[in-house]
Amino acid sequence: MCNVDAVVHLAADTGVIDSIKNPVYNFEVNVHGTLNVLEAMRKYSVRSLVNASTGGAIIGDTVPPVHELMPVNPASAYGASKAAAEAYCSAYSQSYGLSITSLRFSNVYGPLSLHKGSVIAAFMKKILRGEPCEIYGDGSQTRDFIFVGDLCQGIIQALSNDQSGVFQLGSGRPTSVNEIITLVRQVTGKNENLNVIYHDFRVGEVRHNFTNISKAKKYLGFDPETKLLNGVKATWDYFISKEDILMGSSNQRILENAD
Repeated sequence: MCNVDAVVHLAADTGVIDSIKNPVYNFEVNVHGTLNVLEAMRKYSVRSLVNASTGGAIIGDTVPPVHELMPVNPASAYGASKAAAEAYCSAYSQSYGLSITSLRFSNVYGPLSLHKGSVIAAFMKKILRGEPCEIYGDGSQTRDFIFVGDLCQGIIQALSNDQSGVFQLGSGRPTSVNEIITLVRQVTGKNENLNVIYHDFRVGEVRHNFTNISKAKKYLGFDPETKLLNGVKATWDYFISKEDILMGSSNQRILENAD
């Protein structure tokens, strides 16, 4: 890490439901992993860090919009691990003079999300594999969806502005899962042919969430520009370009199940 000016820490175990099933693993990756990053920075005198955190999972179920002054009240091990990581970042900032910005990401979507299990990516993978889209709950639950390009601009602005502390990054608008389904129907051309299955709500997931991004606008110059429809279309175009990879992994699962 010699001659390093800054670190952008994006590595994490991000699944809410998986964290409830295996909280120890989630702790080791998210809390211990962040501590390893901070110790390496201290050892090699790297002063600046942008730490990827999360919005709704840290705050828990509350009346949105969520903002940085709300008390931490996580409903899952994932939220708790991110809150702990933020706390260590604060401690290292104050104890060792590091400049650390924790960015609380909203629901990120967009191109290059082939590996992600988040809702928009999951829907598109299901559609290309000819499988039904699955919704846990009645679809009225809301999220704040931020396009990956806008998020990357926020990270760059955080590096440039040298602001320590916590900032919410999102669109600042709530969108229901059913609204996402409507947009997905539109950009994929599936219309009424899209098969959607509803399941019960899952424990540990926040019902309603969107963010107040006024602090990030004021101090970081953050101003997301991508309209949701345009972002969803760009995401679909990306997944179409990866259809061969997706179908290959689907065929591999079929072969494995046949063994």
